Amino acid sequence: MVKTLVISVILIAVAIVTLGFRILFTKGGKFPSGHAHEIESRRKAALAEAERRKQLKNQKQH
Repeated sequence: MVKTLVISVILIAVAIVTLGFRILFTKGGKFPSGHAHEIESRRKAALAEAERRKQLKNQKQH
C-alpha cells in the first residue's frame, strides 16, 4: 500500500512539473489564456456558434 502511494505521489509530481514547465523554468512564464475572447480562432468559433443558435431559435419561433 505504501509503495502504491509513493508511486502515485511521484507520478503526480512529474505531471505537475511537466504541465508547469513553462512557468517554472522560463522568466516571466505563464499559462496561455484559455478565454475565447483572447484567442482569434476561438472567438470566431464562438461567434459562429452563437449565430447558428440564433438561427435555430428563429426557425423554431416561425
